Amino acid sequence: MTGTILLVCMMVLVLGLAAVALILYRRRQRIVANPNVLSGFEMVAMSSRNAPFNNGAAAPSKAQLLRKTSSSAVLTSSTLLPLSKQPSRDMPSVPTISPDHVKLLHSISRTRFSGKFQGEKVVLKRWDAPNQAAVASLVADIQAMAQLEHPQLLIVFGLVRFGEFDVSAVAEFMHCGSLPRVLFKHDVALSWPDQLSMCYQVAAALAYMHSQPNYSRGTNCLTSRDILVNSTLQCKLDVLDFVQATPAITSPEFSYGGASLAWEAPEVLTHNCARSSSAEMYSLGVILGEIVTRARPYQSWIQSVGTTVSDIRIRDPTTMTWPHENHPELESSPRYFKALVAACLSRDVLRRPLAVNVAETLQREMALLKRNYG
Repeated sequence: MTGTILLVCMMVLVLGLAAVALILYRRRQRIVANPNVLSGFEMVAMSSRNAPFNNGAAAPSKAQLLRKTSSSAVLTSSTLLPLSKQPSRDMPSVPTISPDHVKLLHSISRTRFSGKFQGEKVVLKRWDAPNQAAVASLVADIQAMAQLEHPQLLIVFGLVRFGEFDVSAVAEFMHCGSLPRVLFKHDVALSWPDQLSMCYQVAAALAYMHSQPNYSRGTNCLTSRDILVNSTLQCKLDVLDFVQATPAITSPEFSYGGASLAWEAPEVLTHNCARSSSAEMYSLGVILGEIVTRARPYQSWIQSVGTTVSDIRIRDPTTMTWPHENHPELESSPRYFKALVAACLSRDVLRRPLAVNVAETLQREMALLKRNYG
C-alpha cells in the first residue's frame, strides 16, 4: 500500500514538473517571437506610474528608433522607412566641392568656419593632414560619416580642399550653435516638453550611432558641446567629431582645465579604459542632466575653485559627488526621468542602460505627454 502511494506521489510530481517546464518553454517562445518585450530595467524605467502622466501608450520598438525618418514624423507616422545601414562600397561617394563654390565668412573656432554654399549658410570643419596617407584616411572617415542617415545627425554636404594637405567638410549650419549655448541663455524659454524632446533627440542620435558596425568614438569624449541646435530647437549630433585626424589611440588622454572630464565615465578616468558605448552612456546621463538643470556639471566646484582644480577632484577615484549635485531642477523632475539619469550615471557599467532603451523611454513619455495634455 505504501509503495503504491509513493508511486502515485512520484507520478504527480513528474507531471507537475513537466507542466512547469511546458509553461516556461511557451513563455520563452513568446519572448523570442516578440523582440519588443521589455526587460526588467525597461519596465521600471518606462513605467508611468512613477510619473505625473498615467495614461498608457504602446511602447515604440527598438527598430523604429534606428530607422531614418523625419523629425516631425517621430510621433505621428506609423509607417517608417527601412533601417539605415553602414555605408557600403556601392553607395555614392560624398562630392568633392570646388573651392570656388564655397565662400568663407568668418572663423567660429580654430578649426571651424562659417561660409556659404549654393546660397545657403554652411559650416566648415578643417583638418591639416601631415601627409597624403593621412589625407586619404581623413577623406575616408568623412565619407563614412556623411553617408549615415538619421534626423538627429548633422548633414554633411561634401568635401572641399583648399590646399594639398588641407581637408575640410562642408556641413549644415546650426543657427543656435552648441547645446550649452542654448541652455545657458536664460532668456531662451524651455518648457518641460521642449527639454524632454531635446533629451530624446540626443538619445536617439546616440542609439543610432551605437547600432553601427565597428562603432568607435575616437579620441574625444562625448560632451554637450558635440550636440548642435538649430533655430527650431532640434538637436543634432555633430558626426564630424567622430572623424579621426590621427591614428586611433589605445587609451584615452586627459588634460586638466579643458572642461571635458565631467563627461568621462569613472572607469575611463580611473583605469584608462578605452571609451566604449557603455562609457558614452555615462556621458549621456550627464547631458540629460544638463538639459534639465540648464547648468554645467559640477557647477559649484567650477565657481569656487575653477576648472583645473575641479578636474583634479573629478578624477579622484574617491569622489562620489554627482555631476549635477542634487540640483533642484533635476530633483523635481518626474521620477522616471531621475531613474534614467541615475541608471546612466551608475558606476557599475553593467547597470547602465542601452541608448536605445533610454530613447524608447523618452519617446514613450513624449507620446503620453502629448496624449494627456495635447
